[in-house]
Amino acid sequence: MAKIHAPNKQYSGVSASVTFINGVGETDLPHLIEWFKGHGYEIEEEEKPGTEYEKMKVDQLKELAKEKGIEDYNKMKRDELIKALENREQVSEDDSTGETEEAAGDQ
Repeated sequence: MAKIHAPNKQYSGVSASVTFINGVGETDLPHLIEWFKGHGYEIEEEEKPGTEYEKMKVDQLKELAKEKGIEDYNKMKRDELIKALENREQVSEDDSTGETEEAAGDQ
């Protein structure tokens, strides 16, 4: 979801089907985001999860996979490396909550 900042910071109303309150509106529609950019609005786009890996080169991904203990990382393609790293990240987050799949199933 992108935040759209109107040139008039006090504007409250609807422009191009987006509701603004105190100069701020939100949309996730790419054609509207482009329209607002072209009309002088400031756009604040949220980063999508996982984009840190998308920005990395294959060698960097492999090095990180090695550090994280991912098996057979050297045989993986870029997309596979990203998925493996995201999965490892998810497992780490689950472990940090102290909850395992077994424990969650016992409840």
